[in-house]
Amino acid sequence: MKAYPYKKVIAIIPARGGSKGVPRKNIKLLDGKPLVHYTIKASLESPIISRTIVSTDDKEIKNICLDYGAEVIDRPPDLALDSSTTEEAISHVLRELKTTEEYVPDLVVLLQPTAPFRHPSDFNQAFQKMREEKYDAAMSVTELDAHYHPYWIKEVVAGEVVSPYGNENPELKILEAEKYYQRQQLPQKYYWKNGSIYMFTYESFRRYGHRYGTCTAPIFIDSERSINIDSEDDFDRAEKYLKKQKNL
Repeated sequence: MKAYPYKKVIAIIPARGGSKGVPRKNIKLLDGKPLVHYTIKASLESPIISRTIVSTDDKEIKNICLDYGAEVIDRPPDLALDSSTTEEAISHVLRELKTTEEYVPDLVVLLQPTAPFRHPSDFNQAFQKMREEKYDAAMSVTELDAHYHPYWIKEVVAGEVVSPYGNENPELKILEAEKYYQRQQLPQKYYWKNGSIYMFTYESFRRYGHRYGTCTAPIFIDSERSINIDSEDDFDRAEKYLKKQKNL
């Protein structure tokens, strides 16, 4: 199997100033440190990543990120709207690097500040899979808890509870899926993307304009660390996780 010698690997951390769910979320304190600190720290400590670059439109966030050792590329206001996409921010960073430095990375790692609990092994897992010929992208995923397994999900249609599975026979609107009445009987595992790590080749992003490539490798992360912070309740969960880690 061919192994690709990726040498120039950059991390892009999108951290705009606006946030509706939790105001100033990216620099809200988590255990006494700004949320974005945890992502910058994980990136800087990874021997795989060559450069750690924050994309932000916010001066306060910029100064905090510089203090923690990250590079910062100023994001234009029109790319920091609620309607702006992460792909637009990635494209802007890559254009700036190419225009101002003639720098083109081999691999790009997208790290969202809202997923603060990464281990070095997560980066290693992603990098090793990306070195396999068939993958041009990788994504962190977490096994879906059995309680939320698709076979146990229900719809309410015309006032009736029905299952999305096995509805060919209207008399079995619930029973067909309910044959899996124990967790151990469920026919397969499902995963949700936890937003912690995306890794993709520069060439793939240039060609397709998104982070998913044409063949995406899974990066498995345990559920305890898969906290994606979008609300005050998520911050509370993250605080409890850090407290637990300190007491181990």
